[in-house]
Amino acid sequence: MTALLLLVLVLAVAGALAVVGFNRLRRAQQAVAEAWAQIDTQLQRRYDLVGALNEVVAAATTHEQVALTAATAARTPDERDRAERLVAGTAGRLVATAEAYPALRTSENFRRLHEQLVRTEDDVAASRRYYNGRVRLLNTTRQTFPWVVMASLLGIGAARYFQLDLDEGQVPVAR
Repeated sequence: MTALLLLVLVLAVAGALAVVGFNRLRRAQQAVAEAWAQIDTQLQRRYDLVGALNEVVAAATTHEQVALTAATAARTPDERDRAERLVAGTAGRLVATAEAYPALRTSENFRRLHEQLVRTEDDVAASRRYYNGRVRLLNTTRQTFPWVVMASLLGIGAARYFQLDLDEGQVPVAR
């Protein structure tokens, strides 16, 4: 009788641990998905602002249009990484172009859009930090015992960080 009671107790603890692990891993996955949605929203705002600045500056070239189109179509972190490099370069060139034309800098539309773009860049950075924090939590959780067993049984893989490989020291050049 004692052996049966011990077996039931062990199975109950294992079952409770499985439920807790499942819920913990799924919550972490949802947090990553929610954080990605926030990045996606901020990036869409950024693309819209860069497009509007592009129209105000009237320096739209085929390269900038391709960059904005690629960025809008990108949905995964890897696709976003590549597209963000193009958009960041476009935004930098637009600001550098404006620096070369004092009349453009005094344009109310340009100033307003530029201020919104600066705020949006800060929001993108904050969203990226939040997303990467959620990714770190999920990846750490799925690598610790006993959750590593549960993650492998559920097929929960590591999430990818959202990182840009931009050369921060490079100064944009006006065309």
